[in-house]
Amino acid sequence: TAGGSAVAAPPPPAGGWAIRRRCRKGKKFLAAPGRMCWCDGDLPEDCGVAAEGQTFPVDGARLSVLHTPGHSDDSVSLVLESDTGDDDVIFTGDTILGGVTARFDNIQAYEDSLRRLQELVADRGAALCPGHGDAIPAASSAATVRAVLQMMRQREKAVVEVLRDSPGGLTVDDICHSLYGGDAVAAGMAR
Repeated sequence: TAGGSAVAAPPPPAGGWAIRRRCRKGKKFLAAPGRMCWCDGDLPEDCGVAAEGQTFPVDGARLSVLHTPGHSDDSVSLVLESDTGDDDVIFTGDTILGGVTARFDNIQAYEDSLRRLQELVADRGAALCPGHGDAIPAASSAATVRAVLQMMRQREKAVVEVLRDSPGGLTVDDICHSLYGGDAVAAGMAR
């Protein structure tokens, strides 16, 4: 923390601002532009809007905002750049998940975000800390991003094949059933 405050992602919408104020103990929450529905359009004065490239000093490092839409249009990753020569760390949120591709709102934006992360880890050799799952060491991060891109392409190809084989049209549920059979968890995550 720098100056006694920390930067944290906004908490989930349940519970209201009163609970958030009791829990945060001096932390400032950042919101993404256009997606502040959890505050009913009334952004409290102690909150701010996170901007691409915005940097926050933290002890011995800097934390920078990298817009990585796709999972949702307001997804960001946070890049922790060390002042001591240690490997950088990228907190990817739900852009990279532990061993699976994320559900995405916009496939092109998601692919573009993965490519940005791919370039960043190639340039810096940064470790990845996904929103779910274990941290990924710098030595494995480039291969992990490549694997996620490959899984995404395979999923897209499978959907196209299912649609091609069903000229009468399918619902999303039909497609998920064709791809995942009776695996309700996988089908639910893919929706």
